Amino acid sequence: MATFVATARMSPALRARVEAAVRGKRVDRHRRWPRVAIAAGILTALILAGVSVARTRRERSEALETRRSALLTAYRARLEEGAPDVARIEQTRAVLLGITGAYAGDWKAAALDGADRAALLARPTVYMRAPLESFESELTLGHAAETSYRDAFTLCLHAPPEKRSEKALAGRAKAAMAGGAAHDAIAHVDRVDDALGGLRFLRSDWEARVRAAETEPALVKLAEALRLAPLEAAGRASRAELVLVVADEEKIGNGPTELDGACPHYARILLFDGETGAPLARLRRFVDPGKLGDDVRLTHANGINGCELALEARAAWGLPTPL
Repeated sequence: MATFVATARMSPALRARVEAAVRGKRVDRHRRWPRVAIAAGILTALILAGVSVARTRRERSEALETRRSALLTAYRARLEEGAPDVARIEQTRAVLLGITGAYAGDWKAAALDGADRAALLARPTVYMRAPLESFESELTLGHAAETSYRDAFTLCLHAPPEKRSEKALAGRAKAAMAGGAAHDAIAHVDRVDDALGGLRFLRSDWEARVRAAETEPALVKLAEALRLAPLEAAGRASRAELVLVVADEEKIGNGPTELDGACPHYARILLFDGETGAPLARLRRFVDPGKLGDDVRLTHANGINGCELALEARAAWGLPTPL
């Protein structure tokens, strides 16, 4: 088709180019290139962003695995330093859960009649004092163990006062509360909760939780749990050779209860072989803070009664006891 600028005299090739320019084909072709370039740029940017995200995810995953591996290594290292004897802890727990029921009467094994009875009591020991009903279930036992500590009973059993006067007993009660050098005499005594606390940690499938953790905050939380876990104390306590318990029976009468929880009641003193769980001694005595003077009863009644109980045990087991 002829146009004003394309004539029949032109060569076919020139005529075709002119006609294409007039129809706008050259302009359309040039307009398409920027669109293709923009699309290519967007695609390239998306690809680069995807690569960056993938790289970031890979780096985070590698960092997470590095932290996970380090945490598991630290856990195994702590176990190697003093892994708790889980079987022994379970046995101690079973012994404690078996002390409720009717009292079977005072008794002691032949080992407490021998000349080495003092050496026997000096063996590594785990100790707990709690209300008798606390030993009825694993839940109540665990709660009570958390609040049981090395008290005046343990101190007076292993380091009795020189006299049995109220003043001397109060001094031992104060020393038990203060700790410090006075507790050197009971350095071989650990709390039952040290053992049970380690067992609770080992029972929690902690290692499996580390492997399943998918975020860094989750691993940080598990690392803190490992830091606080009493594994060393649990390891030491789990190998104790004696289990010593004071179980307080229900209050007798309607008299007042002292500020520190002391009240008239019977208390059971029980001693077991830590390795076999066999009983070594039973003793039941009545304690009454009401006979104490007002100046010490208000603040140290429980400690003084605990010390008196320990002296009763020493006397029953043939150990030197102050008058």
